[in-house]
Amino acid sequence: MPSIWAIQTRPTVTDFAGSVRPGGLFSAAITGGRPTRRRRSEVPIRSGCVSYTGGVLVTARLALVPIADAHVRLLVELDSDPAVKRFIDGGKPSTVLEAEEFVASSIGHRSMAFTADERVFVGWFGLVPGPADQRELGYRIGPAHWNRGFATEGARALRDHAFETLDVSRLWAQTMTVNLASRRVLEKVGFRLVRQFFQEWPDLIEGSEHGDVEYELWARRPDNASRT
Repeated sequence: MPSIWAIQTRPTVTDFAGSVRPGGLFSAAITGGRPTRRRRSEVPIRSGCVSYTGGVLVTARLALVPIADAHVRLLVELDSDPAVKRFIDGGKPSTVLEAEEFVASSIGHRSMAFTADERVFVGWFGLVPGPADQRELGYRIGPAHWNRGFATEGARALRDHAFETLDVSRLWAQTMTVNLASRRVLEKVGFRLVRQFFQEWPDLIEGSEHGDVEYELWARRPDNASRT
């Protein structure tokens, strides 16, 4: 596939920081290194990443730009739609202070997603560091961009980036059992259901009586068995 930037200049972080189109700002929550040689992994063959330059991860339709202070306003508007955090806290909007704290805690492992052609804000994706060389996959996509394959496309790109560039051994993700849309995305990019669990949360959310689920995907199987 030819680079989507063949007809325009290559994107940089600053291209997406301060000047973005307003479309798609009212947006939804679904869940949630060092270069190394390409290795045999337990992921589907289809690749999600077209290029990775200057910290910007580009797919066929998305540009994932490292999160920065300049993105606070976009995050506030993203979370202003009750559907955004429906499966997190029942749909409460985020304040500016909360968005600022979110950015501060996200530096280095979350990225803002824009359409690669018109630079419309779509949502965010992240690989949050966990134990050892494991990462938690998470993302939020705006309702205006649902059912267009963006969640799958971004998740697939981060999956490949994690295994092929960051040398991550295991990816995992958690969501509510009733969040079928999120579960389908995880399954599309190769994750497997490993458990259903129940725990106490500060906010009672409709569907929480069914608990939560955890999915995982290994770069190699723990027993080193090859993928069939």
